[in-house]
Amino acid sequence: MGKPRTRKLDIKFDEEKRKDFLTGFHKRKEARKKQARLQLDKQIKEERIKIRKNKRDGIQNRLEEMNEIRLGEADIGASYVDINSKVLEMPNHNVTVVESELFDSVTDMFMGNNEPAPEVDPTEVIKKEKETKRAIEHAAKLTSTQQRLKQSKKKFPTGKLTKRTKKFHQRKHRHNMNHKSKK
Repeated sequence: MGKPRTRKLDIKFDEEKRKDFLTGFHKRKEARKKQARLQLDKQIKEERIKIRKNKRDGIQNRLEEMNEIRLGEADIGASYVDINSKVLEMPNHNVTVVESELFDSVTDMFMGNNEPAPEVDPTEVIKKEKETKRAIEHAAKLTSTQQRLKQSKKKFPTGKLTKRTKKFHQRKHRHNMNHKSKK
């Protein structure tokens, strides 16, 4: 017995499809690029949304923690101990100053030791300010004199000069100084 006979297929050659295929490489490449760009833009947009959401959630969590600590509902076992309270009367309003320490019952430690600042004589502060001002002015004078010395060294080249070259360099230096002063 022989092999079963298969039907022969008729292949039709379409010139338009061939032309489309051969000339469409650039179009297909541009379409792939466009698709990739759209996909990348979509991913970037999703990432931005995630970042904003995480930021928002983080801020919300911090606010909740601060409120818990402020209200004393936190599980950390910390509490505030008020030491002293003062009311200062200002011209337009009153200010209440409360000195407190944070007491952590878990470790039996206080945080925030309130010690008065050392008293400073106002005349000493003024003297120090004057001294620093003088030191700054002195440093500025030194730098300006150093710059002038550098310029004067540049004024004349080293070596033996004739009268004509000396006059030329003097005129050049005067010309440069005049233009600097005008600026």
